[in-house]
Amino acid sequence: MALGYACGLVVLFRSDAWHAIARYFSPVGKVALTAYILHGIVFVLIFYPFTLGLAGTIAPVHSILIAFALFAAMQAAATAWLARYRFGPLEYLWRWATYGARPRWRITDHQATS
Repeated sequence: MALGYACGLVVLFRSDAWHAIARYFSPVGKVALTAYILHGIVFVLIFYPFTLGLAGTIAPVHSILIAFALFAAMQAAATAWLARYRFGPLEYLWRWATYGARPRWRITDHQATS
């Protein structure tokens, strides 16, 4: 069944309309590690009892609305960030640790060497 879903998504994203949707969400995908960690931190600050403590006190639909609002903010921030840098801040640190050398991460550095 999972293979069927995967094949369906491949066929779906081959169409031009769905390709445009995928392009819209690609900035968050390019900074996925940063978005994942930031998402976790923000939800801890909102829902855990030692901060705002909203877990169990708001309706589930409000939790979903908070998640969508956070994702929209991350989408806007990722788009703005990637207009200047090649990848997110945590992705930069990850590449530095993986390759053992500081990567060039500004767009202007990348364009000058391409």
